[in-house]
Amino acid sequence: MDIWKLEEKQTDVNIAVEALFDVFTDDSIEQVVFVTNDTDLERALEKIKSLNKVKIGLVIPTTDSVRYPNEKLDIHADWTRKNILIEELKQSQLPRVIQGGRKPVSKPIGWFGQPEILEEIILTLLQVEANRTKCWRWLEKPLPSFDDLPPLTDPPILLLDNEETAKIVLSYAQKYTQLFNN
Repeated sequence: MDIWKLEEKQTDVNIAVEALFDVFTDDSIEQVVFVTNDTDLERALEKIKSLNKVKIGLVIPTTDSVRYPNEKLDIHADWTRKNILIEELKQSQLPRVIQGGRKPVSKPIGWFGQPEILEEIILTLLQVEANRTKCWRWLEKPLPSFDDLPPLTDPPILLLDNEETAKIVLSYAQKYTQLFNN
């Protein structure tokens, strides 16, 4: 028998407390925006609305526009967006590596648009690079062009969300490996 242990990390409670605290203590705030469709935040939105100090925005965390906001949340919002555009998500990404704490935190390969191709690129580069860190460095710097490959307009790491451009980066990795081995 499979048993899943699901844990609530009190995220909703923390969001509600921080939002209420900010509205109560910071008179410069004009607007609070919640990216949620979770009714656990309804009371927080209701209380913030009752203060009549700020506008409340509600963004539904989906990339399609067919998911409607929960009515219990929507009635407290001054404005609502039914989706987030893929381009907006791309612009909101944290850097690949975040320094701090005991050791840096790295963005998982699965968070890139073409994780299978990215893994193939890294495995190709590992034939000539000593470790994954050096592979990432290769991906983060502009590359020279080759006559037999399409030119890259950006560092390879910025071209990994699209299948076509990720495959071009793979071709560059293969060419690099080939030249390094000759």
